[in-house]
Amino acid sequence: MRETKLLPPLLLAAALLTACTSGPEDVADMNPPRDAKLVAYGSCDTALAELRAAVTPYVGPYGFGLTGDALMRGPEGTADSAPMSKEAAGAAAADHSTTNVQEAGIDEPDLVKTDGKRVLAIKDWSLRVIDAATHTLVKDIPLSTPDTANAAPTGMLLSGDRVLVFARTGGNVIYDGPSKDGFGYNGTTVVSVDLVSGTVTGSYAFEGGEVDARQYGTTARLVVSSQPYLRFPEPLKSPSESAARNRALVASSTIEDWLPRYHVTAADGTVVKGRVDCSSMRHAFSYSAMSMLTVLTFDMTAPLGDGAPVTIVADGQTVYGSPSALYVANDRRSLPTATPAEGTEIYRFDVSQPGPPVYASSGTVPGYVLNQYSMSEFEGYLRVAATKDPVNWDSGKKSQSGVYVLKQDGTSLVTVGAVEGLGKGERIYGVRYVGATAYVVTFRQTDPLYVVDLSVPAAPKVSGELKITGYSAYLHPVGPGRLIGVGQEATTGGQRTGAQVSLFDVSNPAAPAKLDGYVVEGAYSDVEYDPHAFLYWEPARLLVVPMGPGWRFDGADAQGGALLLRVDDGKLTKVGVVRHESADLYGGTITRSLVIGETLWTYSAAGIEVTDLTGATKIAWIAA
Repeated sequence: MRETKLLPPLLLAAALLTACTSGPEDVADMNPPRDAKLVAYGSCDTALAELRAAVTPYVGPYGFGLTGDALMRGPEGTADSAPMSKEAAGAAAADHSTTNVQEAGIDEPDLVKTDGKRVLAIKDWSLRVIDAATHTLVKDIPLSTPDTANAAPTGMLLSGDRVLVFARTGGNVIYDGPSKDGFGYNGTTVVSVDLVSGTVTGSYAFEGGEVDARQYGTTARLVVSSQPYLRFPEPLKSPSESAARNRALVASSTIEDWLPRYHVTAADGTVVKGRVDCSSMRHAFSYSAMSMLTVLTFDMTAPLGDGAPVTIVADGQTVYGSPSALYVANDRRSLPTATPAEGTEIYRFDVSQPGPPVYASSGTVPGYVLNQYSMSEFEGYLRVAATKDPVNWDSGKKSQSGVYVLKQDGTSLVTVGAVEGLGKGERIYGVRYVGATAYVVTFRQTDPLYVVDLSVPAAPKVSGELKITGYSAYLHPVGPGRLIGVGQEATTGGQRTGAQVSLFDVSNPAAPAKLDGYVVEGAYSDVEYDPHAFLYWEPARLLVVPMGPGWRFDGADAQGGALLLRVDDGKLTKVGVVRHESADLYGGTITRSLVIGETLWTYSAAGIEVTDLTGATKIAWIAA
């Protein structure tokens, strides 16, 4: 391991000539075409006719896709309860950390949660409840239901004594699939759990893959993506005959083949089935009809209902939740077209009122977004950071990135300002918005950290730029004028050398600087692609960053662990290291951490360890 101290920038641009602010004419060209707006079908007959027509150009000898993808519904990802003690049930919650989320007050699903009194962890399809005061397991709630066969839990949301657990179900369905009357395709299951009784109170199954979810107070909203129930038979020897037969199957389809299905199972086993209402679905003027997005809404204080589905004929991969809206972004490159499509479609749902969301508007930006942190709503404007790759690399054009500012105008998200030309020949690796400022990291050989001023939405501009080796994939504010970056150190040629935690001074937007860095050679951190693995505990200025197995720490081999750093005003100081012992190389890999009072809790597949805030004193171990 080597520690880097006060690394000076290799280059601080005096004149920011690599980025430019778009003028009024350029911004007008970025506004969405007419087909980005969504309208309702009005009737089921109209919906069926238009869905058939929209999908037919995309049907080939193997089903959907010009490349012959035959997977209709492939996977999107791959004990008796003990009574809770009176002391645990009545204890006051200690000061505690929460899931690391993008927007304060809007929770995101995770495999570990705490309310300061209890620690909840999903393990082997059961919900383990641990008393935070006594560090003992008080409940182990089985989550198995008829809807969770072959399920893989993805996370949970917590509200009072109610928990919603989300899981992906199903598997590959090739050619002639199962009966339309049964669930057998890729799906999403929601299981409702009552922590007081320690029982499952109901489950909800939707035939479509989970995209993401957000919690607003006691309301949970889940976004799922589904495909039509068209079961294409095994292809014939003649591709043209197969394609013609498949198109005939589409022409004979019924409206039931297109509508997303769901069913609700109550605690007593009663099952209620339903479908999305075709007349209420919305669609673009031009679309492929290969996917549908549905937003489901659940009141966490009440029994599971029908989810109040709101469906649009579109696709989406990235969800961002602001205090007033839910945004879903769709990367057009996912469309199976002969010529790669460009740009990202963004759909806005109004969630400012209780109950189901209301579709509000849509628009497009050039390029593709990295993740949810690429988007941010502030004072009525949506800011989006995106990278544009040339469709034809032989053209000599280089990739570049930009930040676009959009405003809702009627049912359209209209681009009102943009700054482009960031990181030419590179792509975005990390984005974070803090108020009216965006911090954008691009990388290929070195790491330009751009400071983008968005205080004037119609005229965003680059205020400063810092070029150093390596990159930061996740950025986190740690006080006024300070920013933490987690990513990789690299050589000047761009070769990655190990996990890196950086402390930046961004108090002067025109001259951002790196104050300190901490590098663990040969390591990587889950934080790079999963911000839920990151913990910063402000009262102790404590930073906890998990490291993967296969790295060396203080000259000793480790199976992975958590690096504890203290964030002082101008430096990062090592506090300690927490490791979980396991016979399995990856079993002891720490993936989550949280703070309750003066204790640090770290989680791995092997179990949960409780230590003091330095990690030096072991207090308890709860085996998995």
